[in-house]
Amino acid sequence: MVTHRRHGTLAASGQEIQGAILIYEFAVILKNGGQTPAVNVRTNINLQNFQTGVPPDFNFPDSDTFGHGLIGPQIEWHTPRRGVSASLIEDISLTWAIWGWIEYVDIFTRSGSTSRHRTEFCFRIERRRLPVTNELWIGFIPHDRFNAADLDCLRPIDPVTNQSSG
Repeated sequence: MVTHRRHGTLAASGQEIQGAILIYEFAVILKNGGQTPAVNVRTNINLQNFQTGVPPDFNFPDSDTFGHGLIGPQIEWHTPRRGVSASLIEDISLTWAIWGWIEYVDIFTRSGSTSRHRTEFCFRIERRRLPVTNELWIGFIPHDRFNAADLDCLRPIDPVTNQSSG
């Protein structure tokens, strides 16, 4: 998570007082835990707020925010970022979720022994105000749906087009 703030001001002591947060930007950090590169990587990430939590029939739609690349062995990779105004994120009455997917090819896919891989992920963005300071604490809690890999994914990869359906 990255925050974008207004310009700060100087206190009488000469110490800078940070400006208010205007925008929160979120990205998911993915890691290639294997010993071979993930190539032809394609990701999508989205986020949305809900009045009473993520509905049980929610279909986790794709956004127009795609990422492409290669992830070397044991390397962390960040999805593209999605930004939200501070006033919306700081509204504790709303429930927020961030979700997405990654699809990739490994050396076994290239040899024909496996198909293209897909992993789906979804986190609830938990927020609360800390006592005394009133600072906003933000955490990421795995959601009970849209967290799966390959054949267990909500949206399987279409073997004809080699892209996800939905």
